[in-house]
Amino acid sequence: MSIRRGRRRTSAGNGWQRFRRWAGLDGNPLRRRTDRLQCWMRLAALVFVLAGLVLTGVVSRATYAAEVSLQHANTRVGYRTTGHVLSSGDADISPDGTVLGGMIRVSWRDHAGHTRVQLLVAPTAASSLTDSIPLWVDARGKASASPPDPDKPVTAAVMTGFLGCGVAVTAAVVLYLLALVPVERRRLKEWQLEWSVVEPGWRRQAL
Repeated sequence: MSIRRGRRRTSAGNGWQRFRRWAGLDGNPLRRRTDRLQCWMRLAALVFVLAGLVLTGVVSRATYAAEVSLQHANTRVGYRTTGHVLSSGDADISPDGTVLGGMIRVSWRDHAGHTRVQLLVAPTAASSLTDSIPLWVDARGKASASPPDPDKPVTAAVMTGFLGCGVAVTAAVVLYLLALVPVERRRLKEWQLEWSVVEPGWRRQAL
């Protein structure tokens, strides 16, 4: 009869003990000065990441609030109009004159009757250079060839969060590795010095 062995589960106490060893808080008398320094560097990197995550959360929230405010302003002040393509710029033009993509220069008239000119991204398979295209003008007076995205506040906040987390973790790892180089060199010198003292006695015992 075979006895099935269950998987060993990690208790909270064991996890806390591992964290204390990782952070150098277990009071190990064999830990060298370089080991303690490396533990403090780990804690500093962890604090840096946590601070970066908190800052990322604040920035993401501010980004979301700013995009929502702009969205509300666009609803009140923004408008839809018709723009006239003036030039293709760097746009790709097919043989029949259709704009395939790239940058185009358009003009339109605002509510005050003033002519506005702007360089914007051409919509894919847009009209030719002599045709008109629909434009959406926001509260800041910036035109776009595509309608406003209602999910832009959430998208902007999420992208800001991902970018901020990536920057915080990458910066912490890079700084930790750079600071670890002199520590490793110092540790190697200590090992060599100790080995020069221990090696003669060890050689006599071995022989």
